[in-house]
Amino acid sequence: MKEYHGSAMLGLTSGSLNLEGPLVKDRTSFNFALRRSWIDALSAPTIAIWNATRNKGETQIVARYAFTDMNFKLNHQFNDRSRGYAGLYWGNDFLKGGEGDNGYGRNTGRLRWGNIMAFTGWSYVFNNQLFGNVNAAFTHYSSTLKETTTKEQKPTTYHRKVQPGTALTTSAYEPISISAPMLPTSCISALIIFTTVFIP
Repeated sequence: MKEYHGSAMLGLTSGSLNLEGPLVKDRTSFNFALRRSWIDALSAPTIAIWNATRNKGETQIVARYAFTDMNFKLNHQFNDRSRGYAGLYWGNDFLKGGEGDNGYGRNTGRLRWGNIMAFTGWSYVFNNQLFGNVNAAFTHYSSTLKETTTKEQKPTTYHRKVQPGTALTTSAYEPISISAPMLPTSCISALIIFTTVFIP
């Protein structure tokens, strides 16, 4: 919560960017991460060269894949006992494939899917032996399939879309007593929305 940090990476198939630092010194901080694949940009020249060598009537390749995702999180310390956080995740994938015959027709399929998730949480330390967590999350997933058939310059398109309803978890209360610190708190938090932990 005191200094700004950042990093960037360019790999053979993807790149990423990460930034973090304080918004309010010793109180509020942020973390931002972004990724993007280069697979489509790397494969495009090869596919173009291959298709250029095909004679009229021979099969051509139609292919592309790419993914992008983003994470953003805020952390805030109210005081020595109370902390809160909130975050957002967005991810999107795109896949295209099919074949053409160099002027006579083309059959392609496009699949796009992704997820958006927002979450928030709060933790409070009651004393040296007792603390609690409250967590809530919202998520939305969507998937779209598009099929296109082109024959004699007359395209026909079919759409298939799956878009489930949203879901919101509500807080619940379930006290937990642990006689020995053998079970990690992270496992408990992943299973129970609101927990209190007592360590004698």
